[in-house]
Amino acid sequence: MNLNITDFYVFRKPENASKTILIMNVNPMPPKLAAAFDPAAIYEFRIDSDGDAVADLAFRVTFSAYQNGQQTATVRLATGRQATGNDDGGEMIIASAPVSFGEQALVTREGNYAFFAGVRSDPFFFDLMGFCNNLKFMGTDYFLDKDVFGIVLEVPMTWSISCSVSSRLAR
Repeated sequence: MNLNITDFYVFRKPENASKTILIMNVNPMPPKLAAAFDPAAIYEFRIDSDGDAVADLAFRVTFSAYQNGQQTATVRLATGRQATGNDDGGEMIIASAPVSFGEQALVTREGNYAFFAGVRSDPFFFDLMGFCNNLKFMGTDYFLDKDVFGIVLEVPMTWSISCSVSSRLAR
């Protein structure tokens, strides 16, 4: 299975500064390179809230097996010492969230959290033909018709995000 992280975004929710949005895009060009999220992987957002380069929080996302065109996700929150571990431990904050494989975005809300996972248009722009032509850019977007698997998590802003945020894929 391809576990390629393509992009990572963190920003405050525009209409609600008390929320933060975490986005991880993985598995470019589905279904060519991957048909679903890898059920053997842990897709993780680790957050260092005090600047010591050690995770204080970890949002861990795992996926069920892909069967009959469907898949579900579970999101856990690990804090303190548990956030530095390499397992899928933590308090379950979202269970059995459906993955979006079609045009409709299936968003799961649970308490102060919102979650989306699924296939979406790749937001990256790259003029491949211009790059290959000695940087004589043509204004064409190679990624215009390409997709990516996205994981989006809306979380309450109860910790400082100004220090560092990292992600990893664990097996």
